[in-house]
Order: sequence, then structure tokens, then C-alpha cells
Amino acid sequence: MQVTIGHWAYFGTEQSVKDALSDLRQATVATADGAEVPLFRGRTVTNLYRDLPITFASSGFGGSRNAATPLIAGHLERVSLRNSRSAREAGEVTRMVANATLNVTRFIQAQQFRRITRLSRPRLVSEYVLAIEPNQAWYVDEFPLVPATNVLIGERRKYAHALAHDLSDHFRDNVETADRLLSEALVFGSDGYDVEIRRLPHFGLSEIEIYWEFDHHDPIRLVETMSPWLSRLSRELRRTREFVEDYHEHLEGQSLKIELRLAHAKRLRVYSKTNRRVRMEVILEAVAISDICGARTATNLEEAAGWVNLLVADAARELNQVLDGAPGEMHSVPQYTPVELISRVHAAVEDHHVARAMLSTLVAYGRIAPGLNDALASAKDALARAGVIQTIRPGNRIYVIADEYAAALEALRETTGAWARNNRNRGNDLR
Repeated sequence: MQVTIGHWAYFGTEQSVKDALSDLRQATVATADGAEVPLFRGRTVTNLYRDLPITFASSGFGGSRNAATPLIAGHLERVSLRNSRSAREAGEVTRMVANATLNVTRFIQAQQFRRITRLSRPRLVSEYVLAIEPNQAWYVDEFPLVPATNVLIGERRKYAHALAHDLSDHFRDNVETADRLLSEALVFGSDGYDVEIRRLPHFGLSEIEIYWEFDHHDPIRLVETMSPWLSRLSRELRRTREFVEDYHEHLEGQSLKIELRLAHAKRLRVYSKTNRRVRMEVILEAVAISDICGARTATNLEEAAGWVNLLVADAARELNQVLDGAPGEMHSVPQYTPVELISRVHAAVEDHHVARAMLSTLVAYGRIAPGLNDALASAKDALARAGVIQTIRPGNRIYVIADEYAAALEALRETTGAWARNNRNRGNDLR
């Protein structure tokens, strides 16, 4: 979510304010393990116009899964009082606001919970932290396909904490923690510079991503399958709503990422997040937030947190409309790849030569029909138990490829057919 937090009004001399802002390079936030992480990228402020904004340390460094980073991106910038609802106060030199990106998933993932705790009510080791230190143990059974850490993965206690609270509570905890630690950093940075800082209540929401993740055995293939359908959906939207006209897809990491506009100020993004999940994100922009909630700025956090459930409900309606129109093949029997077919055959049939013979028979003839005393009968039984082949009808001794491996077998046939043709052509050339 893209939020604005603050305002912090600075009072003193202009030079003392510049010194205090320069000293923010010393500010740190702690991870759950107690490691100190720089909050801002170092910068000397000699001019209150030219040298601002001040960027958070996590901004611009990509999605490293290994480095400890703050859980806030964006920057600290001057408030233009010309466009502000509140006037400059007497003696005020400048006013700062945090224009930031926060992520609830990463926020939950960064917290540490007591080892002995009730899963119905997991307890934190410390107060909420605003820095994350990724752990390679998280990625043993599941790993991201795109460079990012905004995925809840690993400990059951983190899932339990996520499910034990309403999303508006997580929003409040995240923003409140950012607000508290930013205020501490700014006040500490002004210590010794004869500067007074006055916190003026302000919270704003300019964009929010609300996402759902779906388990799938082959997320990469599923997203590839969805691409033509989503492209057609985008064209249909363009015909019915003239202002909806963009569809984009590109490779990021190991995943195809698809994005299209659902309506004015609403977008859909689909990609394979991990090797076990597909993520669908509904992005609501500023205009949509204002339309749904009636406002997108507030003077208290409770009011801002109250917007979240309204936004989630709207995003769910948008996504359900998309999924209701999904073609039938999206819900059909999952299809395996040629590599998975080969791997499954060799896993089921211990003898390497027999496994190759079974594969060749399926590729060449599309069925297996060993006699009662045939040496291949045991291999046939093993493949049937593994779900790779199935009988045409009960009691029949002829076996064909199972439905979910049909596409993989057809791809193998095309590959071996192309290989055979190329070799024949090469032989003709040699003659």
C-alpha cells in the first residue's frame, strides 16, 4: 500500500533544521533478532529545496532475499503548504511527510513469535519491528519465482497470527509501527540541534494492492495458460468501456507477469509467486479509493483503518467477476509437462531399460498391451499404480496414457518426430 504518514513540523533556525535532517543518516530500526538496519540513505541537507526528499534505505535496491532491510520504502519529503489544508504555524521552518510504501505480508513475516505459544493466539517476542532479516530456512519447501520477500512462508505461528486478526487490524499495526518509529527517528535526529518537532496528525492512502494466492502444482504453466484468456478479457473491456485500453505482460524472474486494467483506476495483476502458488492482485488507485471510501486522507488512524474492509470487498467483487468468466479449461484436469512424465515413469519403473521401453511404446503407439506372462506386465502395473496410465474400460488389458499426462505425451511425440525428421534430412545431406 502507498501511504502518507505525518506531518512533522520543524521549528528553529533554518541551519539547525538542515543539520537535524542531515543527521537522519544515523537513524536505524531493529529486526526481530535485534540487528540494527539503517532507516535512511545518508544525505547531507544544505538546501531545504534542492536536497530533499530523503530516501529510505530500502528503496532502489530490488528484492534481495538475503539482506536485512527496513520494511518501508519511498522517501521523507517536504509538504507543500501552498496546497496543504493547514497553514504554516508561527516559527515553522519546514514540514515533512513520509510518502511511503508498506506491505502487510512482509510486516507479518518480519515478526518473531514465542516458541511455546498457542496457535489460536500466538505471542510476539517483542513489540512490532519495522525491519526484516530473511532466513534461508524459509525457502526449504517453497521458494519465490520472482525476486521478492513479500510472501508469507514458513512458520505456522506467522500464518496463525495472520488469520487471528482482521486485515484492518494488520493495516493499523503496520502503519502505527511505521508512524511510531519514524517519529522516534526524527525526534532523536533533532536532539542537540535546538530544533523542536511537532507531530501533526495525518494519514493518507493513494494506492493499495489486495491479493489472493492459489495453490497449484505448476504455477508457471497455469499463468501461461491464462495469458490468451486475459488478453481477450482486456479486449472485451476495451469494447465495453472505452477508457480501459492497456494490457501488459513481461517476464520477471521465472514468471510471466500479466497486468490489465479492469476499470477506471482498477487493475489486475496475475503471476506465479512461488513454485506452489499463483497470485492475483487487484490494485485500487487513488480515484477508486476515494469513490469507495468517500475519502483517502484522515487525521486519525482508526478512520484510515476503517477503509480497508470496504476496499477488500470491492476488490473481491472485481476478482470474482473475472474468475466467473474464466473458460472451462482453466478448471480442467491439471496437465503435466514432458519432463514430469519422463520423471514419473522412471520413478515408478526401477529398471532403466524397461522404463525407456515403456516410454517408447507410449510415444510410438499411444498404448501398452503386454500379455499375461509378459516381462513388461509388472512395469505396466507400477505405472498404473502411479497414475501414469489407465485402462480404456474396466477389465480391458489395453492401457493408455492418463488424462493429466496426455498433453505431455503429445509434446514428447512432437519432439521425437521433429528429431527423427531432422536426422533423416541430415542423412540425405550426407549422401
